[in-house]
Amino acid sequence: MKSNLNNFQKTLIKGKGITLIALVITIVILIILATVTINAVLGENGLISKAQQAKEIQEQAIRNEEEGMNTLLGEFAEAMGELAVAPKLSDGMVPVKWNGSNWVKTTAEDKEWYNYGNKQWANVVLTPTSGEKEGKDATGETDVFNEDGTLNEDSAYSMLVWIPRYAYQITSGYHQSGAEINPSDATTGAGNINIVFIDTENKKQCRNKEI
Repeated sequence: MKSNLNNFQKTLIKGKGITLIALVITIVILIILATVTINAVLGENGLISKAQQAKEIQEQAIRNEEEGMNTLLGEFAEAMGELAVAPKLSDGMVPVKWNGSNWVKTTAEDKEWYNYGNKQWANVVLTPTSGEKEGKDATGETDVFNEDGTLNEDSAYSMLVWIPRYAYQITSGYHQSGAEINPSDATTGAGNINIVFIDTENKKQCRNKEI
C-alpha cells in the first residue's frame, strides 16, 4: 500500500513539472511574439513608419501638383493677356501705371502699362495733349502731372480704365449673399466666376481662368 502511495505522489510531482515547463515555454513564446509584433509595428520599417512615409509621399505629391497647376495657370494668364484686345488710345488719353506708391505717366509702348493675364488693367488719365491747356485738368489751370511724372492728386483729373471685351460664367454663388456662402464670416463669402477675353469678332478665346 505504501509503495502505491509513493508512486502516486511521484506521478503528481511529475505532472506539476510538466505544467511549469509548458507555462515557461508559453511565456517565452508570448514574449517572442510580442517582440516581433512591436518591431513590426514600431520598428524602423514597421507599419507606423511606413504609414508615415506614405503620408509624406502623398503630401509631397499634392504640393507638386499644386505647383504644377500654379505654373499652368500662370501660362494661361500670359496667354489671356496676349490674346485680349489691346487698348486703343484717343487724343487726350495719357497712359498711367501704378508703381507701388503713385500713379505715374507712361506710354502705350510700356510693357508694364497693363497685363490682362495678371488682372492689371490699362488705366488712362484724361487731359489735353496739345493746345494752350495741354496737360491741364478740368479747370484748365492746374497741371495733371507733377514734374517727376507722378499724378497730381490735387488736380481735378479724370481717370478711366480700359477693360477688354470678355465673357463670363458664374460657377458658384449665383444669386447668393456673402452670408449664404459663408455663414461663419459673411465678409469672406464669395462665389467663383470664369472669365475669357475675346477679340472684336468673338473668335479668339482664351482659356477659362477662375478668379
